[in-house]
Amino acid sequence: FQAEDGIRDVERSRGLGDVYKRQGIISWKKSSCMENFREIDKTTLKWLDKSIKISNKLLKKDKNNIEAIFYTGGSYGFKAEVYARQKNLIKTGYNALKGIKNLKKVQKIKPDLYDVYFGFGLYDVTAGSFPDIVKIITRILFIPSGDYQRGIEELKIAHEKGFLTKTISCYTLAYSYFYYEQNYNKAIECLESIIDNYPKCVDLRTLLINAYFYRELTTPAGEWKKIIQYIKDFKKDIYRRDLKLRSWWMDKFEFMLGYSYYNLKKYNKAKPLLESYSRKYRRKGESYFAGVSELTIGKIYDLEGNRKKAVEKYKNALKLERIGNLEAVSYTHLTLPTN
Repeated sequence: FQAEDGIRDVERSRGLGDVYKRQGIISWKKSSCMENFREIDKTTLKWLDKSIKISNKLLKKDKNNIEAIFYTGGSYGFKAEVYARQKNLIKTGYNALKGIKNLKKVQKIKPDLYDVYFGFGLYDVTAGSFPDIVKIITRILFIPSGDYQRGIEELKIAHEKGFLTKTISCYTLAYSYFYYEQNYNKAIECLESIIDNYPKCVDLRTLLINAYFYRELTTPAGEWKKIIQYIKDFKKDIYRRDLKLRSWWMDKFEFMLGYSYYNLKKYNKAKPLLESYSRKYRRKGESYFAGVSELTIGKIYDLEGNRKKAVEKYKNALKLERIGNLEAVSYTHLTLPTN
């Protein structure tokens, strides 16, 4: 089974329901970064509905057909995740509950089919990370609350002992480590264990670049050159494949390149990239990197001896998102030039 975007299944397909469900998953995995993600969402839901339809036909002949129950549960689970991205809480809850219900049937019939733990883990990690207000709403709607730590353990079981869900469990663990725990080392470890088998997967590569960048921001290890090369290789590949990523992602890569060049003291390369980024995100709330970009440009102007422009940039930085120590650093450089 070879998907058009290069996500490949290293195991033999186990039937039409399997193929339909995986085709849906593949469409969904392409979608989050793509310019036409809304259209891909529609395609994804269509494929998942086909999987459910085929599985239901099999279940009419044999209500204990374990593969059909598994494909049905998995498909409902992925439908729930698509709706969650669309912030449709009712459809998310409805599909998630149907997915969990079917996977529990599978577990009862065949306790050693460890792939069901992916669905359990995905639900627990996602629901367990909801803001408190959303958790209150889910209780009102009789949607079970999740447990983040339990979900992580369930995903580990699916990754270590599962058959169909080994890789996607590993990706979901990496996603969780990155976004929910900010544990960039663990995220990188997971991603690097699967990236060679799926070199064209957009989401894998964007998450790996992000993990390297954020790790370098928090615990510098001198990997700016590696980050630059990863971004250049990725951009070259998506241009070659004529993939259209959302402009927000392309702009973020522009910022990452500029900031990486700054840390390598290649200011002539850093400044135009950062200035281009800052021109696109001038208002508070448009990007959490906007303030950092203005601050960094100010430092470059200071190093070039243009104090007037540097002060202007430091003041701009204070009007934007004040992440990390941006506020303190900006105020410091308003009185003390960067050297």
